[in-house]
Amino acid sequence: MSRKGRSKHSKVSADDLLLDDHVGKFPSNRKNLVNISHLVEYTLPNDYSSNNRPLNKRLPRPRRRSDSVHLSNMEYINVNFKFIVNSTGDFRAQVLDPNVPLKQRDILRVIISKNDAQCPICLNEEPIAPRMIKCGHVLCFSCLLRFLELDSTKQCPLCASIIKENEVLPVLISQVDNRFDAPRANEFLSLHLMHRPSNDILALPYQFELSEEGGVNGHRPENFPWYSEAHQQFYQYARILKADPLFSIQCYEKEIEFIHTNYEEDKLLYNENDIYCQKAIDKIRSLINDERKSMESSPDDISNSYDSSFSKLINDTENLQLQDLMVKQYEKQDQSGYFFYQTSFNSKIKFFLSPLDISVIKAIYGDNFSLFPLVLSLKLQDITYETVLPDFLKKHKYLSHLPIGSEIGFLDVEWFEEKGKTFRSILPTQVFQRFKKQLLERAKRTSQRNKREEKNRVKFEKELEQKTLEFYASENNRSLGDYGLASIATRETPTLDSSLIEKSDTNIDLENAVTTVWGTKIIQRSDNIEEPEEDWHMEPLLQQAREKELQKHLKKRSKKKRNQ
Repeated sequence: MSRKGRSKHSKVSADDLLLDDHVGKFPSNRKNLVNISHLVEYTLPNDYSSNNRPLNKRLPRPRRRSDSVHLSNMEYINVNFKFIVNSTGDFRAQVLDPNVPLKQRDILRVIISKNDAQCPICLNEEPIAPRMIKCGHVLCFSCLLRFLELDSTKQCPLCASIIKENEVLPVLISQVDNRFDAPRANEFLSLHLMHRPSNDILALPYQFELSEEGGVNGHRPENFPWYSEAHQQFYQYARILKADPLFSIQCYEKEIEFIHTNYEEDKLLYNENDIYCQKAIDKIRSLINDERKSMESSPDDISNSYDSSFSKLINDTENLQLQDLMVKQYEKQDQSGYFFYQTSFNSKIKFFLSPLDISVIKAIYGDNFSLFPLVLSLKLQDITYETVLPDFLKKHKYLSHLPIGSEIGFLDVEWFEEKGKTFRSILPTQVFQRFKKQLLERAKRTSQRNKREEKNRVKFEKELEQKTLEFYASENNRSLGDYGLASIATRETPTLDSSLIEKSDTNIDLENAVTTVWGTKIIQRSDNIEEPEEDWHMEPLLQQAREKELQKHLKKRSKKKRNQ
């Protein structure tokens, strides 16, 4: 109804008021009005209709993102990498709270694995004098200087975060590839009994403390051990390691050698005179001078601290047999601190024994965690990945030395051994009966998931093969039968030949018979039946199609030459 046709006493409906609130004021010119009356009769599709939904079924609630945490800048670097810090720095804040990032001036090197080291500018998998920007990406020092001078935005080429030259961190590349240094399902692994005092953030294998120079005499290594290449088995458990300025100077001098060598190679191959290599060398020499000045200001000689009590600790632990350590373990019986099982893999993700398996071990060996086996060698069943969050730490206080946001994995181990076609528990009878339901449910759940994943993998490969053949068929204007798919569709399953068993023959040899899933016996034919060859794989078919196309192309060319 138009406004002129309304009477003075006509009432405006509530729907009109709501519509005015949503649409806004109407323009004074009625030519600009848009008729939306068709929306009044709009109905939702059947899929969204509430009538099709069962009455007892609630709408799904949005999942809470409780398993994720946002990390940026130094928080991200603090969680995902290891550090070599200046021994003269003050790190009491990191002992109290592992989430406190280190100060930039105290960081001598950031340790990364070689699979994380690739310069996004020159695409070199081994960056020369690598530097880490605050977003965590690594660049060559000369590439970084070139990028900062030529690029006006000064943003990271990968994530567009702002780059500041005074905020970059020197990097030490480890030769360990984290992608392959991780536990695998259905393989045996070694789990070490770890011990961490309540006020420390360094967890070490308990067998280290049982040596004569270890925890018995109160000489447990400190929270931030010294970095030394001779003690690699020790610092794989530490997140922060110490070094003196002399170590930093040696690293800078090696970087100068690498940059100079790379400069000479590029000049010989490409005849280029890269000025940024010389700029990088000049800046590194300036950093060396700063380190030498800091060494002069602190005259204490700490360069020989690597070979102190810890070197004796490792050597004595290697020389002592495991049985001798177990004797010392029972003599000590230290119940202070936290005890847990951890693997010795050099990966970013730390792997620990699952809570259920810890309960099983506790039921066997009692409540004194210090008397648990020093090393467990068990078969891995499955891995459950978790993210360290505040609520997570309330349940697992023994992992409070890890910063929030760390990725960890709980290892489910196999408590059954295979004997023929049956499985037998390796646990004591009483313990097995106590945890039988939980262990069997976990094994069943893992088996079902593995079968489902394998089925999806096979299905995906077949779909990928089908799509690839369809693509080549459409590109070459051919049918799928030319690629062998017709033979697959028409292939029939061979039926059981009635001549296999004669009714009049009562003397049937059932020793060579095959038992079906229903328990019946089937006699196999004596003659060899040739199975159809699987000649429909993708690569041979594609090669055959290419050869046919080539032959047709050559025939057409020969005809054209004859006609000419």
